[in-house]
Amino acid sequence: MFRRKKKKPALEPPEVFTYDQNTLVSCINRHYELLIAMGHIHPAAIQSPPTSEGWSDLELNVEALRALGRSEGVIELLRHLPYPRAGPPGSDQANDDATVLNETMALSYLRDRWRPEEHGDEKWFEQPPCHLALAPFDGPMPPHLISLTREEAVEVGTVWVIDTERGMAQCTAVQ
Repeated sequence: MFRRKKKKPALEPPEVFTYDQNTLVSCINRHYELLIAMGHIHPAAIQSPPTSEGWSDLELNVEALRALGRSEGVIELLRHLPYPRAGPPGSDQANDDATVLNETMALSYLRDRWRPEEHGDEKWFEQPPCHLALAPFDGPMPPHLISLTREEAVEVGTVWVIDTERGMAQCTAVQ
C-alpha cells in the first residue's frame, strides 16, 4: 500500500535579498562545471581569474565598464567571474562566445575579447545597452546592473542580469 507523505511547507522567499558575490561566483562556476561534465564546453575553454584578487585592470576592460557607468560593485564581480569560450585555446572556436544555455551566449568583459571602444564610434558608450548587446531592454541601465549573457539571435535566448545592489539575479527569456 501507498503511504501518504506529509507535505512539507513551501520555502518562503527571504524578505530582504542580499547580494553575496562569493555565492554568485560559486553558482556560475558550478553551472560551467556542469556544462563541462556534459561535454558541452571543453575544460580548457574556461578562462578563470588568475589570482584570488581576480582579473587585473590589464585583463578586464575596466575603462570601458566605467565609460558605460557600471558601478564598482559590478566591476568587482566581473573581476572574479570565469569567462567561457566556445573552444579551447588554439582551436578555431577559441575566440567565439560560448553557448551556456539554449540560444544564450556568455558575455566576456575581458579586454582580449571585448573592446567596444575600438569600433570607430567615439561615443559608443552613449548608445542604449540593448544596441551594444548588453541588456535585454531599451532605455538606460542602472549602474548596479550587468548582463552576463546575450541572446544568440535577435529575440531568442536568455539574458542573465545581475543586480549587485538589490542582490537579485534576473533571467529574462527573450522570444
